[in-house]
Amino acid sequence: MNHPLIQQPRQLRPANANVMNGIAIRKSGKWIRLFAVVFGAAAVTLLFFIRPVARIQQSSELPILWPVACLTLLLCATWGVLLFKVYAKQRLATMVGLIMITLALGYGAMVSAVYLIQDRMLYMSPALSERAETFVASHFPNREQLIVEPNGHVQLQGWFINQSAAESAPLLIYYGGNNENVPLSFFGQLEGWNIAYANYRGYGRSEGKPDEGNLKADALTTFDTLVQREDVDPSHVVILGRSLGSGVAAYVASQRAAAGVVLISPYDTYENVLQDLFPLFPPFLMHNHYRSAELAPKITTPVLTLIGDRDKTISPARSHALMQQWGGEKQTVIVKGANHNSIVNYSIVPSEIQRFLVQFQQ
Repeated sequence: MNHPLIQQPRQLRPANANVMNGIAIRKSGKWIRLFAVVFGAAAVTLLFFIRPVARIQQSSELPILWPVACLTLLLCATWGVLLFKVYAKQRLATMVGLIMITLALGYGAMVSAVYLIQDRMLYMSPALSERAETFVASHFPNREQLIVEPNGHVQLQGWFINQSAAESAPLLIYYGGNNENVPLSFFGQLEGWNIAYANYRGYGRSEGKPDEGNLKADALTTFDTLVQREDVDPSHVVILGRSLGSGVAAYVASQRAAAGVVLISPYDTYENVLQDLFPLFPPFLMHNHYRSAELAPKITTPVLTLIGDRDKTISPARSHALMQQWGGEKQTVIVKGANHNSIVNYSIVPSEIQRFLVQFQQ
C-alpha cells in the first residue's frame, strides 16, 4: 500500500523507451537515405547508357535494350519510393540534398565508366578464330600471307589477295572497322584488283596493343611496304576505310599520294561520335580523337562515300560533316535501310565501289 507522505520512485521506462525509439528511427532514416543514394546513383548511371545501348541494339539487332531499360525503371522506382520515405520522415531540404548528391554520384560513375572502357569500346581486338580462317580460305583462294613490321619489334599479319593476271596490278588497301579481322566478302567481286588487308595491332594474329598513334603510323608503313611490291602498280592504289578505318584511311590519304579513297560509314571526328553517345562526357578525357575533318580540306584525292541512312552508331550527320570539308572530288551514296553493321551486305555497295574503281584501271 502506498503511503501519501512517502515519495514514490519516478517511472523512467516510458522515457527510456522514447529515447530508444528515437535512436532506432534515426538509424532507420540513415539507412533509408543511404539506400536512396545507392539505388538512385545506379539508376542515373544506367540512364546515361540507355542511348548507346539503343544504338547498339539497332546496329547489331541483339535484344539488349529491354533488359537494360527494365532494370533502369526498377531502380528508378525503388529510388522514388525511398525518396518518398525520406520526405515523409525528414525535411524537404534533406530530400533535395539527397537528389543532388545522387545526381552527382551517378554522373561521376558514368564519367568513370566511360573513361575506363573507352579504349575497349573502340578497339575490340578480336582474335582470329578457326571460323574466320575458314571464311578467308573459302572466299579468297588466291590469298597469301601478308606480314608488315612497322618498327622491327611488332609484326602485323593479314592477307594479300591476288585477283589480277597483270604483272603490275592496281591495289585496294583496306582498313577495317573496330570489330573486324578479315577482309569483306564482296572484295572477291572487284575484278582486276588485288586486295591487301593487314590487321591492326592486337587484331587477328597481329602483335601489340592498338592506339591512335600506332594505327596511323602502322597504316603508313603498310602503304609504303605494299607500293614497293613488283606486283603492285604504285600509281593505281586506292584506300578503303570502314568506320574506325575511315579515320585511318583519311590520315593515310593526307600523307600519301593515293589514286582514290573509298569511305564506308565515316566520321568527322571520333570525339563527336563518342559525344553523340555520351553527350555529357568531357572531351578532355578522351584518349582517341581521329580528327579527319581537320585533314580533309588538304586532301585532293577523289573520294566515294557510302552512308547507311539508318546508322545509329555513326550518325549520317557525322559523315556529311566530313564530306563538307573534303578538298577533292567527292561522290556520296546513301544506302537506304542500312545500319552500321548491315551496310556491307547491300549489293549497291560493291557495285558502287566497282564503278568508282573503273576510272583508276585505265
